[in-house]
Amino acid sequence: APWHPAPAPRFPEEFEGPTVVFRVRRAVASMPRGGRGGGRRGASPRRRSRAAREAAALSFDEPGPRAVTAQASLVRASGHALRQKRKPSRRYTDDSSEDDAPAQMVKRSPTKRRAGERGRPSSRSRSPSARQSPGKRGATNGSATSAGSGKGKSEVEYEFGGPVGATGITLVLPAVVLALQRLARDDAWFQGAATWADAGLAARDEVVAAVVGVADSWSWQALGVLAAYIAFLVVLSLLLPGEDAQGTELEEGGRLTYRLNGFSSLLVTAAVAGGGHYLGYFSLAAVYDLMPGLVVASFAISIALSLYLYLRSLRVTTGLVAAANTGIVPYDFFMGRERNPRVLGGRLDLKFFCELRPGIIGWGLLLAGLALAQAARHGGAVSNSMWMVCLFQGVYIVDSLWFEKAILTTMDITSDGFGYMLAFGDLSVVPFTYSLQALYLVEHPVDLPAATAAAVVALNFVGYFLFRGANLQKDRFRRDPTAPEVSHLRVLQTQRGSRLIVSGIFWGVARHMNYFGDWLMGLAWCLTTGAGNPACYYYAAYFAILLLHRQGRDEHWCRAKYGADWDRFCAIVKYRIIPFVY
Repeated sequence: APWHPAPAPRFPEEFEGPTVVFRVRRAVASMPRGGRGGGRRGASPRRRSRAAREAAALSFDEPGPRAVTAQASLVRASGHALRQKRKPSRRYTDDSSEDDAPAQMVKRSPTKRRAGERGRPSSRSRSPSARQSPGKRGATNGSATSAGSGKGKSEVEYEFGGPVGATGITLVLPAVVLALQRLARDDAWFQGAATWADAGLAARDEVVAAVVGVADSWSWQALGVLAAYIAFLVVLSLLLPGEDAQGTELEEGGRLTYRLNGFSSLLVTAAVAGGGHYLGYFSLAAVYDLMPGLVVASFAISIALSLYLYLRSLRVTTGLVAAANTGIVPYDFFMGRERNPRVLGGRLDLKFFCELRPGIIGWGLLLAGLALAQAARHGGAVSNSMWMVCLFQGVYIVDSLWFEKAILTTMDITSDGFGYMLAFGDLSVVPFTYSLQALYLVEHPVDLPAATAAAVVALNFVGYFLFRGANLQKDRFRRDPTAPEVSHLRVLQTQRGSRLIVSGIFWGVARHMNYFGDWLMGLAWCLTTGAGNPACYYYAAYFAILLLHRQGRDEHWCRAKYGADWDRFCAIVKYRIIPFVY
């Protein structure tokens, strides 16, 4: 077995690797006898070659991210053949309110696949699938079909529109970030337009100018600052003390350990940045002028990291994500082939590190710098809208790092691979698009009336209450359904043995109340800027689309997971996200 260091098994014994089990069975009884007289010395050369071709057509699956498929090509002279021992299964962590979601087992339904093809489930969409034949690939509406000659067809369900969609997103995302940065800095394209059509044409010109002028934004200074900042966070991640928490069970067995010191990293970084600014070693307000260079530098680091992750994944055989082992390079590069890439002897988990450290903490530093930049440009005054943006988003940042442990049961950590999608999102999209409101307010300070400001503050903290309250209740219920905080909740017992919450102001009113709260917070951030620049409302629009997509995905898989029990649950908890509306 070339993918495993152990020697090949002796026939007809059983070989058992970390996540694969094969049983070797004798086929002598079913194979024709060789020789003119039908003796037992072996099959004739012609029949042996036929048996070899038949055995070479067999394919083997192994479960979970280790998407390594062996194709049997060995038939011994005595007539031994290989057959698959058992079918694999997938673990899936959903966003439902069940008590055992972090380690659920969902059986993959059998799929038809042509001989020689490799069956691979989709990690993000978690759909039973089979890999296409390398020679015949096609994609229609996000799914690919490979046809066999008389052997049936196999379909692969892709995420994000399949290889074409993933390639398009990979190319378009940098342009989107550049365009949003340019549109948020100056509202002349909108204020000077007589109609929405004119505003659209002006926005188009701004986008083209941002993309064409990307080379002018390059700054070696910005690259050095960003690289030094990330290196500083790596050192803090390795050296600062923190709780060593166990992640969910891996599909190949076992659990990974994570050092939870994100909040302490935030405090140390804030102290160093604040001290350096106060003592005059550098000015945080300079981030406003350096922002275009920082954005482009983040592109360079994200792309370099993604290339490293992809090339590294070609040399590993464990911890691979089935959905990103399609053999289609742009798609695998985008989705990420390896689930938990670790370096420095396993001490640094790259995906876990990038998920909350550089982008989230960097977002906070940008907020502080942009507020100082507004004060420097307006006689030391900071508008109430800037104060609100910094307060709202600062609470969100602190909350994320204080409850860092909660991320260990999310799909990003448990199921998704680490590739361009997450790397670019963590290092570029989060810090440089979530801070658009503060970026706009630097040159366009808005002082909201007291009543309006109070309403926006109330909206933000209602959203925070729904978001954090729902997530905390779900987490406590998963850990211990008998805990006093959740023991009073009514539940629906499913045939799988798990329980779904059907009461309370969170999970008893809507099936994804945490999504609704999250979106309300984002809307409050946008409202602080008034109506002067539509680009500042990007986050609310983007997040609505994102959450609707996630909700549809979750509903699809919960229905597949629970069957009729999910229909019963939906009859009790009727609304998806917005109570009494949707």
